[in-house]
Amino acid sequence: MIDQYKGLEIGEDGRIVWIPLAPFPDTGDRSEGTFAPNWMIYIENAGTASKIEGSVEDSGKNLTEYTYLFGWFCEAERKVLGGAGVNLFTSSILWYSVIYFVMPNGEHSAFIRNAVHGGVIIPTINFVRLSRIDNRVVVIQSITLSTCHPYSYHSLHDYTVFAVTFIVRNNLVYGYKQDGTLEGQNICNVDLSSNVVT
Repeated sequence: MIDQYKGLEIGEDGRIVWIPLAPFPDTGDRSEGTFAPNWMIYIENAGTASKIEGSVEDSGKNLTEYTYLFGWFCEAERKVLGGAGVNLFTSSILWYSVIYFVMPNGEHSAFIRNAVHGGVIIPTINFVRLSRIDNRVVVIQSITLSTCHPYSYHSLHDYTVFAVTFIVRNNLVYGYKQDGTLEGQNICNVDLSSNVVT
């Protein structure tokens, strides 16, 4: 069931996944401000595109190469077995669920469908959180997935729901001062091939 003001419910592998969607004004009145996305996504070779201008420094891409991202969902756990009480986590492993993305249907949808059908590895997926600071559109969070394995595809009216697994995830969060200058950044890198977090 889909409700563009609340979220999307997907049933897969015997469980229900609830994907929160970006808020949309339910009045239909666009006179109060710019109707723009909070999140956007780039899928390598998929032909994602938009009319939003701006650069994503860590990916070297322009936002015109991204499409709108209405919602996404992922879970992570540190699965610990054995004697966790001794603080020797040698028997633990980092686990990530598949990542679900909710996007508009578009030219990229055919690429995504073919990637799922053919098991084509997608080298890079980058999704970013945008904000307006000092009259500029800036990226305040950037998440890059590498070596992505297509998992599932759902076509729901005007939406494409796409799920992938990945090998490497880099999460970069930018901090800005009140005047709009970059203050710093926090980084979390995960490599599931070696069970390493940096």
